[in-house]
Amino acid sequence: MSRSLRAFGVALALCVGFVVIPAGATRAADEGVKHFHVADAAVPADGESEVTFWGSLVTAWGDPTTGTKPVDEFDIVIAVPGKGTRLAEVEWERVPGAPIEGLPPATVPFTGKFTVKSSDPGGTWEIRALVSRQDSDAKPVVFRYSFPVVGRTLTLTASPAEVAKGGRITLTGTAKYGTKPLAKTKIAVYFKKKRASSWKLVAYVRSTTTGRYAKAFVPAYDGYWRTRLVAFPSVLSPFRFVDVT
Repeated sequence: MSRSLRAFGVALALCVGFVVIPAGATRAADEGVKHFHVADAAVPADGESEVTFWGSLVTAWGDPTTGTKPVDEFDIVIAVPGKGTRLAEVEWERVPGAPIEGLPPATVPFTGKFTVKSSDPGGTWEIRALVSRQDSDAKPVVFRYSFPVVGRTLTLTASPAEVAKGGRITLTGTAKYGTKPLAKTKIAVYFKKKRASSWKLVAYVRSTTTGRYAKAFVPAYDGYWRTRLVAFPSVLSPFRFVDVT
C-alpha cells in the first residue's frame, strides 16, 4: 500500500473541515477504497444523464517514522473509451472523530456523480482515483475500478491475420446498443500503415438487420484496421493488425 494513501486522511480532514490529530497514529493494512459501487449506467438516447457512485475510504493518518507527507490533491475522474477523461463530482461525509493510536483508522463515506452523454460509447468505462502528495514530484497514485455502461458498441475481427501479398482479408463485426443490434447503421472503415501516425478512411459499409457487417479487402501493406459508427464518431471498434507477407 502506498505511503501516499496512508496520508490520505490528512487531505480529507482539510476538505471537510475538522481538526487533524498529530502524526503518529496507527498505520493500517486495510487502507483503501471499500464497498465501492456504481449505479446502473446507460447512454441516453439524447441529451445527458447523471450516474451516481458511492463507497467509503479507509485511511490512517501519517506516521513520522516513514516521513509520510499529506496529500494535496485528490480527484476522481471517469475514463471514457475513445474520449479521454472527465472529472466527477465527489462529496465527503463529515467524520465524527479521528483515529488515535491503537484504534482502527477512520472510515470516510463518500458519494459522487458523473455525466453520460448521448454521443458517448458503451462498453467498459473506468473510475480512477488520483492521489498526489505534497512536496513530491512523483506521479499520482491511481486506484482503478472498471464498470459497464450500456450503449453503442462495435466489434471487429480481421481474418486471416496474416496474408500473402495479393491475398484477400475479410473484416467482420457487430454493431449493438447493449444487447440489441443496430440495424442498417453506416460504418466507416479505417486503415493505418505500420509505423504511420494517422488513419485513412478507406470504405463504408452498412450493418444488416442483425447488426452484423462485413467487408473484403486486398491489403498492400502491413497495418491496422478499425471501424467507427458514422453517426456516433466516438464509438470505435478495437483495432486489428494484419501482416502482409
